[in-house]
Amino acid sequence: MKKSALSKRCESKGFTLVELLVVITVIAILSAIGLAVFNGVQPRARNDARKADLDSISKALEVNKTNSSYVALADSQFATGKIPLKDPQGLVYCGNVTVNSTPSDITAAPTASVCTSSADYSPISTTVPVLAAGATSWKICTWLEAEGGNPAGAYCIKSAQ
Repeated sequence: MKKSALSKRCESKGFTLVELLVVITVIAILSAIGLAVFNGVQPRARNDARKADLDSISKALEVNKTNSSYVALADSQFATGKIPLKDPQGLVYCGNVTVNSTPSDITAAPTASVCTSSADYSPISTTVPVLAAGATSWKICTWLEAEGGNPAGAYCIKSAQ
């Protein structure tokens, strides 16, 4: 039995409109999930880098402490060959020193080059937070981004004394 030209056209190989719509919908859903996961990872990674930098600064200060005084930070004390001065977004790390009292908490996020706070914080350098004569403690801080359900806020490390 011979097939008509009309039936041959109907048997053409290809995808139906419904099949294409299902595939496009699945791809769109997977893309939306992937984008949501990826966006949440970036702030967490930057916050982890900030915490690691402050940890390395605090360890360098404590390891090189002689008697009751701290030695100035040097680039050679860090694995990267440089003191971490700024976070992944270019904001400065802040520190302060105090005499016979505990350093207060940082109260405002730093700008690109200035630590704004009511507690006299200064950008981390070779001389901050090295203790001056009579100073008994130091504190270094960074500002964390909001991530997941956690709000933005200061993250600080205090001297071991």
